[in-house]
Amino acid sequence: MSDLDWLRQRLVEIDDQRRALPDDDLEARFVLAQAADRCRAALRAGNHDAVAAARAAWSARAGRKGAHEQNVAALEAMARFMPGDEGAG
Repeated sequence: MSDLDWLRQRLVEIDDQRRALPDDDLEARFVLAQAADRCRAALRAGNHDAVAAARAAWSARAGRKGAHEQNVAALEAMARFMPGDEGAG
């Protein structure tokens, strides 16, 4: 199991522990919240390369957005000036 998988599993365990606590046990909830924050920070640090790659891919897709769309007005103008079959024959 990778370190990141262990961190994810630990976050689930912390959440289960937090749910099992009575509502008025604020000190234990605070300790668990801090532990969860540390796990999340470690996950973010460990996933840095994957997150950066996903953001780069998203940016590239966003940069191409609309590139597949046709400029209908330009196509119609080109069609009006294209030579046709009128003169043939």
